[in-house]
Amino acid sequence: MNELEVYEEKPLTISEIKGQVNLIQQVMKEVMVSGEHYGVIPGCGDKPALLKAGAEKLIFTFRMVADPQEEIIELPNEHREYRYKIKILTKNGVYL
Repeated sequence: MNELEVYEEKPLTISEIKGQVNLIQQVMKEVMVSGEHYGVIPGCGDKPALLKAGAEKLIFTFRMVADPQEEIIELPNEHREYRYKIKILTKNGVYL
């Protein structure tokens, strides 16, 4: 049986939070491409949204691991519903 390891850390300092925000902004400016990593989703307003490829870049930047779980629900009239849940873990396997 796998036991859930509790992730206990001190809260980040203001300086550390600013550092993370600056890193994210630098990654967006120097690595991410509009329309590929982030972009405006039609019908959802004018504010750009983080797309899957951009989320993957940020997960890599912060050395996290994504554990995607897919659920497919078969519906009438050949329709299908997809549900995704992504668990985020540290590189040591601690669930965040």
